[in-house]
Amino acid sequence: HYRMLDVSAWKVVMGAKFKRVFAKPENHRALDDIRGSIEELKFYLKKVKK
Repeated sequence: HYRMLDVSAWKVVMGAKFKRVFAKPENHRALDDIRGSIEELKFYLKKVKK
């Protein structure tokens, strides 16, 4: 759907607004990437709730 925001879109928006982005480890393994993206989204959602 064209209105969906993925984690990369959150990274751009939050980086512009708060000047801070999530430091995700660079493992490049599928399951690690998925878990990292989930943690990254949680990080950004906590910033929005403040």
